[in-house]
Amino acid sequence: MLVMLAGLLALSLHAAVADRIELLREVHPRIRCRRPDRSHRRP
Repeated sequence: MLVMLAGLLALSLHAAVADRIELLREVHPRIRCRRPDRSHRRP
């Protein structure tokens, strides 16, 4: 019972995250290959 509930929760969460990612991609298509400048800067 708990395993099924956990699975449904994970599926719903994954679907919500996927929808949000698609919306972000529509707004900002370069979000997939984003490179933060902090990683390039090294003291």
